Amino acid sequence: MEEEKERPQTPAKSDVNVQRWYFDDFPDVDVITICEECLKRMKDIVSECKKKFGTS
Repeated sequence: MEEEKERPQTPAKSDVNVQRWYFDDFPDVDVITICEECLKRMKDIVSECKKKFGTS
């Protein structure tokens, strides 16, 4: 994982300094977006397993 690279960014609506992080393997998608997508996929898998096998 590496810190912010030179990328065009849309101007912020406020003067807050925004820092984004990127994985070397996914240089065009920030870490938060990737993690959110992974979490969604895991939730979908758990939901599917609960439907198929029930809950304990």
